[in-house]
Amino acid sequence: MTRGIALASLIAGLLINHDSNNGVSLVAGRYYFELSYGDQMEFYRESYLAGSKIKKIDFRSVLRIELPVRGKTYHKFRVPALAQTARVTWNASRSLVLAAVGERAFILTPEFHIVKAYANTEEVRWLTDTEIAASVETSGPVSKYDRHPYSINVRTDEYRRLP
Repeated sequence: MTRGIALASLIAGLLINHDSNNGVSLVAGRYYFELSYGDQMEFYRESYLAGSKIKKIDFRSVLRIELPVRGKTYHKFRVPALAQTARVTWNASRSLVLAAVGERAFILTPEFHIVKAYANTEEVRWLTDTEIAASVETSGPVSKYDRHPYSINVRTDEYRRLP
């Protein structure tokens, strides 16, 4: 009886879709990240920086795997084919890392731990050690896709529109 239950559990586990990510997967430097939304968005929170269209996002389920050096592989793990590759840049003092992928910008520690994340940001780059510049979709009078340049202070979340 116990063997039957164990076998049924094993078979059910194999038949269930194990796409636990249901969110964002990316490679930044030598690290692979899976950032999960969860089944009912329970692992994902977003809010707008006050008075802006810039989203501050918080993933509460983060899988971070340090990838082996180039040319080596793990026995049972491969980066999924659909994982995006982030453009990684360091600030001038090398105290923070910016990983940009799609319309998301991730601020990382030098050890590649996520500190902050923003969405609705494109063409992201460092302005200073604590500020990034980003093109933000603002929904203007001509088109709902109008974009404008903004600066975001990654320490305080304060922003300003750039000329």
